[in-house]
Amino acid sequence: PVTTPAPTAVPTDPGDGSSGGSEGGETTPAPTAPPTTSSTINVTMNGTPQTMDLTECLAMIVMNEVGSSAPAEAQKAQAIAAHSWILSQGTAYPSVAGRTPTDSVRANVAEVAHIVVAYGNTVAFTPYHASCAGGTTASVDVWGGVRNYLIEVESPYDASTATNWETTEVYSSATVAARAKEKLGIDLTGDPSTWLEVTSTTTYGYVKGVRIGSVTKSGTYLQSTLLGGQTDIWGRKRTMRSPAFTVQYDASQDAFIFTVRGYGHGVGMSQWGAIGYARAGWNYSQILAHYYPGTTLVTVG
Repeated sequence: PVTTPAPTAVPTDPGDGSSGGSEGGETTPAPTAPPTTSSTINVTMNGTPQTMDLTECLAMIVMNEVGSSAPAEAQKAQAIAAHSWILSQGTAYPSVAGRTPTDSVRANVAEVAHIVVAYGNTVAFTPYHASCAGGTTASVDVWGGVRNYLIEVESPYDASTATNWETTEVYSSATVAARAKEKLGIDLTGDPSTWLEVTSTTTYGYVKGVRIGSVTKSGTYLQSTLLGGQTDIWGRKRTMRSPAFTVQYDASQDAFIFTVRGYGHGVGMSQWGAIGYARAGWNYSQILAHYYPGTTLVTVG
């Protein structure tokens, strides 16, 4: 199953980008029927399976994901997306992460606690991520499986709103060669500048295809599986923040330089993008309709 992230380091920042869908290529769950009215919800909160008060659970998630300084409408959009994501999982106690919310976060969440995103007569699968590369990417390009409401949409505020929107990761050629041998069983020899080549991208720069020697894989595979958690040239364990990247070989360092934009898988709602839209005057329903086009909001309580 898709999992949610550990708590974020900075209370007022959005989550780490793996929320509502992980980085590693899991398949999305089958749609579920709309829920019946309930003031409680079953989740595994911070590692503990429990039945929680619905508003408190969602408020804890909102506090963890976007923080108390996010505009109220972004907080509400996050609460509804999280609620829908939980219900879409089809498991008894989906894993979520949360922190003690402020009274203002509780009050904002209480206004929308019984609202979910629906597509047709089912609860929508509503992944979200910290920031995207100027626009989102389709679910089919990350997890495989077409969802008509998880398609590319623009998200123009991320670059100016998000923290560390563009980052750089540098891996030695030795690391790349060792991982290619371990994970793909191929030997990368000769000129390293010929080893890696981005062959196709989405509209907003998410890598659909990257040639690794003689093998072509997705950008998500390179980011999370081939190089995820590997040591950079400074000896730090690093994982690129998103599969939206460009790459070039630097002979002076004998290393590959990845320029990465956004944070997370890029599917569904961008948290920093939602904050940007909210600051521009959009309400939660407009934000959710934008990031999950073709869906509707349904009150279940």
